[in-house]
Amino acid sequence: FSKLQPSSEHWRVGLSIKTTQQFVSRAALVLVALVSNCGAFSPLSSVRSVHSELTDDKSCAVGGMSTRVAAAAPKVVRKVIPAPRPHWVGNAFHVYPVFGSMAFTEEVSPWLMFDYAAPKQFEAGKTRRGVGQHPHRGFETITIAFQGEVEHRDSVGNHDVIGPGDVQWMTAAKGIIHEEYHSEKFTAKGGTFEMCQLWLNLPAKHKMDAPRYQPILAKQIQPVPLSSDGSDDGVVKVIAGEFRGVKGPAKTFSPVDLWSVEVKTLGKAFELEIAE
Repeated sequence: FSKLQPSSEHWRVGLSIKTTQQFVSRAALVLVALVSNCGAFSPLSSVRSVHSELTDDKSCAVGGMSTRVAAAAPKVVRKVIPAPRPHWVGNAFHVYPVFGSMAFTEEVSPWLMFDYAAPKQFEAGKTRRGVGQHPHRGFETITIAFQGEVEHRDSVGNHDVIGPGDVQWMTAAKGIIHEEYHSEKFTAKGGTFEMCQLWLNLPAKHKMDAPRYQPILAKQIQPVPLSSDGSDDGVVKVIAGEFRGVKGPAKTFSPVDLWSVEVKTLGKAFELEIAE
């Protein structure tokens, strides 16, 4: 799941590549693989179903990319979500609600919500921009920084700043109060800001666990070559779950895969294998 394409009229739900005019030579993708789910939605061309000629597996084609999982028959597109309008969260995060009307539904469970803050320029200033203290309970918030810095502080004593490629994984569980801002350094300097945040539901048996915070730095996230033949087409950064035998550093309560995929070679087909 990712951002709206500059020339696209709809959000493609399933797997999607995020590209912007600012990143002509790079296409990055945040891929949320829900176990046993595989979308077949193209963000770069007309929506199409998976390859019908496959008989012993299924692939989900996504604008030059695809995922492949063992199955008896391919899946088909069931829904295309209209492009949502962006809105401000506080005065720092100008986000697109990627899941649209599917947020907080069984369709995307255990994921709840996905906000993407497209690249936006902020002028240097003295007053931090962000969201003040607010509570969460019963789920997890996952923030991935692409450009700029996000500063986090919570009621159980965690205080952290993440920069490009870093992730903060906060488990609210029985309850936590936190605040999120542009970091003091980024505020003073200004620049381009880009990030996303996902909310992940907790299983009922873990909803009253103690809150937890996982600061995951970019250097802890192992990159895996995007192409199985070793070509320098891009990388898959495994944040949670597993990809081609590489496991992500995030500790999860639900069996989910969360990958950040950076595509260097545009217009080429790729296959991303997802365990059933």
